[in-house]
Amino acid sequence: VLTTVYFVVYAYFMDGQTLGKKLMKLKIVSKNRGKLTMNNYLIRGLLANTILMNTLSVIFILGLSKETFIKVNDITTYIFGLVDIVSFGMILFREDKKGLHDIIAGTKVISISNSEEEETEEEVINNKDSKLKDAEIIGEKPMKM
Repeated sequence: VLTTVYFVVYAYFMDGQTLGKKLMKLKIVSKNRGKLTMNNYLIRGLLANTILMNTLSVIFILGLSKETFIKVNDITTYIFGLVDIVSFGMILFREDKKGLHDIIAGTKVISISNSEEEETEEEVINNKDSKLKDAEIIGEKPMKM
């Protein structure tokens, strides 16, 4: 429960930053720079922060005998360990540095400067063009930018 609250709920309300990400000046954002939902953080956390493995362990403890639990828990530990190794390898060797959890959740981790996202010149121009088009659609006179 605490892992879910910290990596999902806290990150959601802190705009994609946990305490560690804040210290390292990193932030979780949508791969297309849109607003992330709680579901994005949950999907990411299920794989990246062992929330799924912990949840399964609790279910197994409650529903299985001691001997069966030990066997099943060993198998799930190996499976999730393999998923972690694959994700780590993806982060090391992929050009975009995305792990399995980021690909599935539609997220990416970016570096930030002075608590603001760094925008490229192209993104600034696109944002201005988008605001001008929005103003034209609703019938307002666009302001000079």
